[in-house]
Amino acid sequence: MSALAQLLAEADADPLQHARQHAQSGRRVIGVVGAEVPVELILAASATAVVLSGFGDEQAPRADRYLEPSFAPHLRSITEQWLRGRFDFMDAVIFTRADDSAQRCYYYLCELQRRGLALGPAPLIFDIAKIPRAASLVHSEAAISAIAAALGSDNSRLQAAIDARDRRRALFTRLDLLRRSDRPPPGADCEQLLRLADTVSAERFDGELAGWLGGEFREHRGPRLLLCGTSPPDGRLHQAVERAGGCIVAEIDDAGSDRLGARVGATSDPIAALAHHYHSLCHGPRGFCDRASRLVRRAIDWRVHGVISWLIEEDESSAWQVPAATAALAAARIPLLSLTRRRWNAQDGALEDIAAFTQGLKSP
Repeated sequence: MSALAQLLAEADADPLQHARQHAQSGRRVIGVVGAEVPVELILAASATAVVLSGFGDEQAPRADRYLEPSFAPHLRSITEQWLRGRFDFMDAVIFTRADDSAQRCYYYLCELQRRGLALGPAPLIFDIAKIPRAASLVHSEAAISAIAAALGSDNSRLQAAIDARDRRRALFTRLDLLRRSDRPPPGADCEQLLRLADTVSAERFDGELAGWLGGEFREHRGPRLLLCGTSPPDGRLHQAVERAGGCIVAEIDDAGSDRLGARVGATSDPIAALAHHYHSLCHGPRGFCDRASRLVRRAIDWRVHGVISWLIEEDESSAWQVPAATAALAAARIPLLSLTRRRWNAQDGALEDIAAFTQGLKSP
């Protein structure tokens, strides 16, 4: 087992292990919910960032007392963990406003704390606006400043924090290039490292990832696929493709390799630069971009034989994108397996459908 595989296996078994160790050493820990949350501000506050993971428990009796069925399953799980005290060692948790379930979860937890029904860290909202206009960008800059003030971010440390995240962005770009090649790493391995990247030591993860990317991978001659829609809870969809002889070489979701966006770079005004960066990211239900065209471009660039669109029952916002994506893929003659209103754990025949679709694909 490689050093990176060992690190990720430990994180998969306990995603909070690294964060707890930092808290025990006296360092502040800040939880993150949402791909748009600016981790740079956490680093500039000399704190450890950890992305909170869900889907751990299908049964969530504490959360079920307060949350309606429409809440995303991973946020239901996060709420359950919160009410069980799993996050009590954290100083704060930042929720993105760019996701409806995350925003509502923030309000619910604030009210539960106000009424004395919940303890835990301080909930914070990153009030980002995503509309592509000047007023929206100004609002996002104010939201960046507000989170920076709440965390106590040191402005003199912001450029170093941006540089650190830019190194991660560069590594993810290298990963993309590798996955576009004829020797892509297994999709399940890529899913795991992308999902757990912000639950372990950044320095160690980036070092191990750089070494792993320099390794040798076998040539893949089977079907190449792209996965879009709801971010899966783990590698079960990727593994179903691999058992059928295929490989998922790209994802378009909030857990994909492009979720951090392009490099921010050196800047004289870090707050403004971060506001522009996160305001323009094409992620989440409130991101503004031509998603159908983006999907087709990525499918062509990554030379995929087919696309799997997997949407769980609670993912109502992404469902609005399905007709345009279906039409665009049909026009490009790219086969599509559309799985809508599915169970989050894929125990509804989804894995069998994915295997059959993969086995039926031919080279374009």
